[in-house]
Order: sequence, then structure tokens, then C-alpha cells
Amino acid sequence: MTMAQFFSIHPDNPQQRLINQAVGILRQGGILVYPTDCSYALGCQIGDKAAMERIREIRQVDERHHFTLVCRDLSEIAQYAKVDNRQYRLLKNCTPGAYTFILQATKEVPRRLQHPKRATIGIRIPGNAVVAALLEELGEPILSTTLIMPGESEPLCDPYDIRDRLEHSVELVMDGGCCGMEMTTVVDLTGDEPVLVRKGQGALAPLGLEEDRMELTVVQKIAVYALPVIFAITLHEAAHGYVAKLFGDRTAYILGRVSLNPLRHIDPIGTILIPSLTMLFGGILFGWAKPVPVDFGRLNNPKRDMLWVALAGPGANLVMAVLWAAVMKFAMAASLGSFSEPLAFMGLAGVQINAVLMVLNLMPILPLDGGRIAVSLLPDRLAYRYAQLEPYGLMILVLLLFSGALGAIISPLISLTVSLLVSLFGL
Repeated sequence: MTMAQFFSIHPDNPQQRLINQAVGILRQGGILVYPTDCSYALGCQIGDKAAMERIREIRQVDERHHFTLVCRDLSEIAQYAKVDNRQYRLLKNCTPGAYTFILQATKEVPRRLQHPKRATIGIRIPGNAVVAALLEELGEPILSTTLIMPGESEPLCDPYDIRDRLEHSVELVMDGGCCGMEMTTVVDLTGDEPVLVRKGQGALAPLGLEEDRMELTVVQKIAVYALPVIFAITLHEAAHGYVAKLFGDRTAYILGRVSLNPLRHIDPIGTILIPSLTMLFGGILFGWAKPVPVDFGRLNNPKRDMLWVALAGPGANLVMAVLWAAVMKFAMAASLGSFSEPLAFMGLAGVQINAVLMVLNLMPILPLDGGRIAVSLLPDRLAYRYAQLEPYGLMILVLLLFSGALGAIISPLISLTVSLLVSLFGL
């Protein structure tokens, strides 16, 4: 594939010459990256199945992903979505704007563009001059999705970075300046009342929803995060002791640490205070339990078995992340009344916390589990030298944490883990 073209277009008064060229690329089966009122988006012509599949490949999403029809006005929406009087008044009040509305699709919409089970379609009218000019020239909606790369949680916002990353995947990048990184507010209008699917840039008041409905107070955060944090940290340690016992070291077992009782593992500072502070003030969740004593010299084969003892902790976090994702799925599917939303929040917290602890502990820095794994896998001479770095491991970790390097390294891996679980359970 040839390299993508790159147009620098005026965000308020787009050059008609460039608009004409962009529409020509769309009509020839091309994919374009274009600015909206929220973020950059990927777009193609509505009837182009091949371009749509290429966008799926770029985003790494399956057929359950809702594409959006970006429309010129309300009259165009009516061709593709069923709109009653109540929905029309709400749409008129909120468009153009930073909203995506889920509506029942009309027969005009090909089935491949609809949600496979619900026969719905996402509809949007952005408040952006470049988009308005594109739609006017094209004469039909653009099939679109937010430009979020696989394993990442936020849209790309720098057009030059977009060009570098997608220059062989799309035909055109339209540079309309930095248009932000916040996504649209997604609202499901298929029921009797609007249902908030995702809070984004669009305000909730015009929808008749409370602005703080999806926000948690400090007390609610503590209630939601308490169980996931305690179990994530303490069962991580218990898993080390259990696997050590299997491979010959009974130290943790004798001391009562091979237990599912969190009280035996809680460290007041590392399990309660530090996670609470990072949860309330932001940053990467950080914490620890009382270390499980493992005498590696008592293992059947110390160097080999060290690998399995070290892997047990992150493995426990992975299992817990899967279980919490199942809890979240259950809460979203079951009719539990006022318990559904808190349980869903708790499930999400469990997924995120365990993903963080799994990835963090797999960092190849002693005394983290990843460091133990590295010592087990390295040849004896290199393993011995590597083990000599353990006294400096905590200092290295703190330096990476406060410099921001730790977050830069592990955040993409955490996002990838969460995204895979979300995709697996269809959340």
C-alpha cells in the first residue's frame, strides 16, 4: 500500500479544494482520518464493505463494535434510524454536538452496519466545520469510528503521530489541529428513557440525566474498591505460598500464610493506606501485603521451581481479573435493581486492579516476580550477576514511579489486558 496523503486543513474555514480531494478518496474506496468536535476519527464510505473491514483491522474490533453514521442533519438521520417524536425533540436539543445516539436502524441500513443482535446503529451530527464540509460534498453519511489504537484507552490527537502510525493503513490524514482526546457521550435511545452508555464530552443535562450520576463519591469509591483491592493483593501473596508448598517449601504453610483469609496477609500500610491514597488522588494503583516467606533453598529444584513460585502471584491476579469481568457481565445482564450499578462498578474495579498488579509484578526488577522469573530463566552466571541487583530494586522502582517512566512502560500493557477481557466478555 502507498503512503497516506497528508492535508493541512483550516479547522474553521476548510479549503474546498482539499474537501473535494478528500471526498474523491472516499469514493475510490479510501479510508480517511479526520477531525471532529471531540477527537480524530476513522471514516469510509457507507457502502464500502472492504474499507469497513480494514477499519475493523486497524481498531482490532469484531462485528459487535458499533460503527457510527456521521450525518449532516436530522432529516438525514431519519433515512437510517427510526425516530419518534420524543427522540426527535431530544436529538434537536443536542445536535450538532459531542453525542452519539444508539437508535433502531431502518431497512435502508445494511445488516453488516447494524449491531448483530439488537439491529441498532450509532448516529452522530458533529459540530465541526471540516466534517460539515465533507458531508455536504459527499451527499451521504460517513461510516465512522473513534481513532483509538488496539490496547490504548484514549483517542490519538496529534495528526503527525497519526501519520507516522497509520501512513500505510489509510489513504488520507486530514490535519485539522489538535481537536482533543475526549470521546463522545453515548446515549441509548431505544428504550422508553435515555440510557447513558458512556460519559464523554457531551453534557448530560440536555438529555435529562444527572451530571454526576456516573461519578462516585469518596465513600462510594472506598466501598466499591475495598474488596477487589484486598483480594487482589492478599491472594497474590497466598498463591506464592501455595505453589511453594507444592514444590517442597512448607515455610509459608507452617506460618499459616497459605490461606484465603485476607486478614492473614493484610499490611495496614501497604494493603489499606497506600492503595487508598493512590485511588483517591490518582496515579498507578500501588500496594503490597505482608510478604509470604519462601525459602527457595527448600524447593525441590530451587532455580527451576523459582519460576513457578514467582508466576503464581501474577497468575492469581489474571484469574481474579477474569472472575471480576464475569461479575461485571452478570451485573450488566441481570435485573438486580439498585444493586446492578454498584456491582458493575466493583467488577470493573476488580478487572483494573488485577490488571495493574499483574503487569506491575511482571516487571523484570528484583524483588518483583518478574525479577525472580528472569533469575530462573537466565544462565547460572548471568542469573547470579542479575541477582546482585536486588538491593537496588526498590530504589529503581521508586525512581521509575516518580519519573513517570513506570506508567509509560506498563500503561499500554494494562490497557491491552483490560481491552482483551472487555472484548472476551462482550462488555
